Amino acid sequence: TAPSGTPGAIPATNPLVQGLTSIEGANGWYQSSWFGYFNDAGNDWAYHLDHGWLYPAEDGTGNYWFYIPSLGWLWTGPDFYGNAEGHTFLYSNDLQSWLHYQTETSNFHVYQGTGYLIDHTGVTSASVAVTPSDAEGGTVTGSGIYSISTSQTLTAEVNPGYKFTGWTDAGGNSLGTDATLEVNISGDIAITATFIKQTESEILGGIFD
Repeated sequence: TAPSGTPGAIPATNPLVQGLTSIEGANGWYQSSWFGYFNDAGNDWAYHLDHGWLYPAEDGTGNYWFYIPSLGWLWTGPDFYGNAEGHTFLYSNDLQSWLHYQTETSNFHVYQGTGYLIDHTGVTSASVAVTPSDAEGGTVTGSGIYSISTSQTLTAEVNPGYKFTGWTDAGGNSLGTDATLEVNISGDIAITATFIKQTESEILGGIFD
């Protein structure tokens, strides 16, 4: 569910430092039990180790709105971010969607539509996962993180004794049978390249053709 209310006014003092003692000798750095390391700049801004510069504002319920210039207002709190389950969820007021922060890529996964990623500059991207149906049958290239509204070429290379029969999406729908496939990036997608063993007659036919 989305948080109630809207982002509040910027606080006169940084609410993140309340009840915390700065790290000795660390020049304004603090460690929050749920939000991690941040630096109090002394001007109502905080510099977070993962998210960069942000404005923090408490919402009156123990949760917080964080303003990040390129992303707008994000809402979270101890029950949603850095809790015992290791969750890192924030709600985007601009996107009206929950975001899951992925520390390994420094991107946010947007739970909206087919799902996509957004980075701290506001650039959106999506994940393309390409796998072979049989690792012994051949190799595939093209997996990665790509910007939304771009295209990417996937390729399948067959190993001896196998043949390539086509590409399918996660729903089992055929996407083509050529060894190369052009995909338009509009959201996260998983694609399988199908390799099957050649029959004895197919192998012998290839030798004598």
